[in-house]
Amino acid sequence: DVLRKRAECAFRLGKYEQARVDFAKGNSSGATVNSLTFEGLNFKALKKYDDGVRCFSQALKLKPLASNLYTGRADCYFHMNDYVHCDRDLSDAIGLDVKNPSFYFARGTCRFAAGDTEAAIKDFTASLPEKNLRNVVYVARAKAYAKLGKNDLASKDLRAAAALNKALEVDL
Repeated sequence: DVLRKRAECAFRLGKYEQARVDFAKGNSSGATVNSLTFEGLNFKALKKYDDGVRCFSQALKLKPLASNLYTGRADCYFHMNDYVHCDRDLSDAIGLDVKNPSFYFARGTCRFAAGDTEAAIKDFTASLPEKNLRNVVYVARAKAYAKLGKNDLASKDLRAAAALNKALEVDL
């Protein structure tokens, strides 16, 4: 337990290589969901996405209804350009938490990268209720509309993003 705590501290301080060593030692004697999650996040920081997938998968065996574990593993898959598994994990996360707009945005990003532009637009639209994401959602959806040749809708979204930027400038 001490090694896992030390590994978590190293991770939080950005000492990813030290965290990797401590997680490996600590988790060999009985991993917990929390330690596997941090180990997975650490591997993502090190860009060792295969190892991240392994950690999140092990954690999901212990806690199969944790949406954050699905999104962590999906992010690893995304960086590996494995959009099929990424989409599946994000869909599972949405199934567990249908009211989380950031999951829809992540899945839209995955679907856009995979070339499923129509589905990406639907997901981007579903993520618009999240005020903190709205600007980036409008820009992402504009790119998708432009890819489909729907330039009038793309322009409308870019204007909406610009208006949000101006509102942000006034708030500052």
